[in-house]
Amino acid sequence: MDKKIVFWAAIFFAIFIFLYLVGKFTVKPYAVSGSVDAQRVYKLAADRRDITVCDGIWLAGVADVTTGELKSNCYEYYAWTHPEQDICGRIGNDFICVNARAVASKDPNICLSLDDGKSQALCVADVAIAEKDQTICKIIKDTDIVRDCVMHFTNGGFSVSPPQYDVAK
Repeated sequence: MDKKIVFWAAIFFAIFIFLYLVGKFTVKPYAVSGSVDAQRVYKLAADRRDITVCDGIWLAGVADVTTGELKSNCYEYYAWTHPEQDICGRIGNDFICVNARAVASKDPNICLSLDDGKSQALCVADVAIAEKDQTICKIIKDTDIVRDCVMHFTNGGFSVSPPQYDVAK
């Protein structure tokens, strides 16, 4: 009888360890309950200088945001804090990421990685606004898009500034 208990205890223990290891390597570790909770993960990614943290963020439950938006926001925060790293291509050169990186690095050429001219114009204009230099719009080759850039510059553009998150928690 004692051998059966030891046998089944060993089997149970082995199954437990197996399930633990499977869970550890298949579950994304950065579960958050919403956009406010996600801010700690954004900061963690920036502090570790590890963009893969942003790839691992996911929404646990119903919240005010989608997992895709969380990832995009994480990339934006990371791009602001580490503009020297070309990370936006990992998420298809998302406009928010490219725009943040271009403005943070003061390099309008980064905007040219965007696919459409309208997005390029907005991005370059935001760099021009941040640098208070409308002539930056001239890096775009298409005159119609330069015109869009100048118009966006003249209208004041978006309020482009580093994301302010309460990450003191």
